[in-house]
Amino acid sequence: MDDQKNLNASLDNLLTQGMQSYLFALLAVQQFRIEVQKRTLNAITGKIKELGDAMGRDIDESWPQPYTNPDGLSDQSYDGSRGEVSLKLFVAPVDCYFGMRFELDGEGKTASYVTVNMWPWTKEQMHFLLQKAKEITDDFNNNDGNEIEIREILNPAEHEFFEKKLIALIDKWIAVWKTVGGIDAMNNGFPSEFATAYPLKTVPGAASGYASS
Repeated sequence: MDDQKNLNASLDNLLTQGMQSYLFALLAVQQFRIEVQKRTLNAITGKIKELGDAMGRDIDESWPQPYTNPDGLSDQSYDGSRGEVSLKLFVAPVDCYFGMRFELDGEGKTASYVTVNMWPWTKEQMHFLLQKAKEITDDFNNNDGNEIEIREILNPAEHEFFEKKLIALIDKWIAVWKTVGGIDAMNNGFPSEFATAYPLKTVPGAASGYASS
């Protein structure tokens, strides 16, 4: 009974505080996402040609698109343990994500990371690419599906170093793709139906108004 009373009191307090700060919180989340994605685009723009050359593809500066996880507020299964604000770039057969991730640490505090992760479309491609990435640095890891991620922690007091850290991670991916020999070399070993359908590049997507400053 006491547990239920405490729960009800907590929910009442949540409603009270939420009614007072709901609009401010929504605006804060929106503006935070925009700023992170804007700074991410600044970093990508300066490296996109070099990355494209390493991958063996012409990548247009307009292709990166905003990506957030969770995207909206309607998913009631979201537990608040993880989040991502980034830009996505599809270079068939690899999906690329650049930006920030957030996770709860062992003490329940939010840890922030600069991250660049790439998702080859097949498991075989992932294992091949991960092996090559590990030759560059053991910091590359596979923690989810076909994802290969490299990350670096970013404390709030160091936020001004976000772009510098992101560029450093992109440089490591460039080194990986140079070692691999580009997407064609990966496809020759592990072709997919999508790689055959899109042998040169993906359909470009607009950056949805997020421009570099």
